[in-house]
Amino acid sequence: PTVTSSDNPVASVKCRDLHQQPLLRICRRCGGILYAANTPRGELECARPSTPAQLRHVEPSCIMARRLSSRDIRTATNAPSVFGINPGLIVARPARESCCLCYALVPHGFYALVAKNGAEIDEPGSNSPVWSSGFHFVDCFSQVTHLVTRQFVVFDTPVQGCKTSDDVNVIINSSVVFRIMGDDRKGEDPKLVPKFVHDVTAAGLQQQLQDALSQEMRTLARSMKHTEVYACRSGLAAAQAQPVVAAMDRGGSEEGAAVPKGEKMPLPPLVGAAKAIRGGDEDSDSEIGEAREPDEFDFVGFKGIDVTIEMKNKLNEQFKPQGVEIVDVIIQDITLPQEISVQMTNRSMVKSLQAFEKMTQQHQIQAIKLKNELDMETLNNQEDAEKFKAEKGKSNQVYKDQYDEQKEIRAREYNSYKKTTQVEQQKIAADMKEVTLRLRLEREQALQQLALEAEEQAVKITAEAAAKIQEMEAETELQVAQMNGEAQKALAAAELASNKHLAKKREVS
Repeated sequence: PTVTSSDNPVASVKCRDLHQQPLLRICRRCGGILYAANTPRGELECARPSTPAQLRHVEPSCIMARRLSSRDIRTATNAPSVFGINPGLIVARPARESCCLCYALVPHGFYALVAKNGAEIDEPGSNSPVWSSGFHFVDCFSQVTHLVTRQFVVFDTPVQGCKTSDDVNVIINSSVVFRIMGDDRKGEDPKLVPKFVHDVTAAGLQQQLQDALSQEMRTLARSMKHTEVYACRSGLAAAQAQPVVAAMDRGGSEEGAAVPKGEKMPLPPLVGAAKAIRGGDEDSDSEIGEAREPDEFDFVGFKGIDVTIEMKNKLNEQFKPQGVEIVDVIIQDITLPQEISVQMTNRSMVKSLQAFEKMTQQHQIQAIKLKNELDMETLNNQEDAEKFKAEKGKSNQVYKDQYDEQKEIRAREYNSYKKTTQVEQQKIAADMKEVTLRLRLEREQALQQLALEAEEQAVKITAEAAAKIQEMEAETELQVAQMNGEAQKALAAAELASNKHLAKKREVS
């Protein structure tokens, strides 16, 4: 069939014959095929990142499997892409790449079974038939025979021909979220994986799930009337569904609003009005409503307890021994015959119209009441304003008199302080003149005394210098005389020596 591509960050290729269910998703970042990651939300993980910074980017998925299958694939490393394309693929059988290879590659996110000469073998060192992901050295006679997904699988199986207690055929569109057990990190037995692969198989699991869900949905539908089946639609886990009528009676809440477990669902206004008539505590505004007991349609909202938890427990009792854990059971939609749907819609519209008229009357009464209260409040405010204005005038006159009195007191204090300051200023000026004159006289006296002392010291120093000079001149003359005498002695000695030599010279000549 023809496929179309939606314009969103993750390109979804949708098939028109599968009610626009996404068939294939391609990552716009790198162009790789997205495969289902091992998360409870059934997200998609890119199998071919373009850069190391994009090793794992997860995109939300709404892929549901209509058929569970197993198939042969080319290699074990190709498993993520193949499982991403086929949401219902549970078991893959990879072919051997080459008989000369002495290693085995197990991709992440899968239970791997390895066989040697056709017989399954345990992983060395763990005594577990499930091999961990990564690179393993094996001999050339060993290969990966089966890859079982660890991801959460959403299996969609609508159940047709469900009869209610009043013999009305309805179609219940239900889904179940499950995973294959065998993770030793969660304390599960790894031998459940080969048991599922060889004993249960994907086709057998599909048939068992369809049969079990059909039985549970038919039992559930048979226990209710056709007017109550809408209350079984699942919302959040352990939630209470609310019908349109109750939502309209509460003031326009959205259809199917959920109330968390453990909290009481609020009663419709008509029930509160009935309680008020019987003497219960209720606001005065609720007494305006119609005082009557709720009919069967008003109790639909109280019968919407989520029954999927009990279904999940029953299914787990059946499937856990086979290695399958049921994570959640979802009732997506319930389809009634066209005529009955139209009748229920018309009746809901009538009740909605009645609720609207009732709310309109309450609104009008409340508007009149609020208008009267507004007029009364306006009159009271005007009286209070006039009273306050009069009291304010009296208070202002008292404050004005007090201000004038304080102003006169402050003026007298200022003048007194100003005069005192002037007297103090004059006294300080006279003291300063006296002190200045005394200091000037003391300075002149000190200067004269210093001048006399300096003159006396100068005369003394001059006399001492003259005496010292005369003494030094006498010593100098004495030294000169002594040196002249020594020179005369040296000259005489020289002449004596030279006469001896001259005499010998004369004798020779």
